[in-house]
Amino acid sequence: MGKFFWYVIVPIVVIGAVFIAVYSLFKPLDNIIKKPRLRLFLKIFSRIFSVLLLIGYLLSIGEGFENLDLGELSFISYIKNFFRTLEYFFGWVLVYWFVIYAVISLVISLIWLAFKRNQK
Repeated sequence: MGKFFWYVIVPIVVIGAVFIAVYSLFKPLDNIIKKPRLRLFLKIFSRIFSVLLLIGYLLSIGEGFENLDLGELSFISYIKNFFRTLEYFFGWVLVYWFVIYAVISLVISLIWLAFKRNQK
């Protein structure tokens, strides 16, 4: 069950959240998701989750260079080792932070929906 979660569920959630976040920036989700509350929830959740992923990746770059012995962190070495840093983030960092990112995104999204409901 653990392998199924990490090799199937986590990539689907990560790719889906990033896709929805980017897609909703350029086109409305009205045609895809008919229920307005669900549409708003998914949009908020995916954006918060994507921002947390980006922050986590940016914060783990230096740690990845150190742990993978990639040399000193500079712009050129970062460009050369970009895929190694992604591998480190998704293979090590996200393993520990995925559930926390998902819970934080879920809680903030639900609070946001509660405030939106009270405004109307």
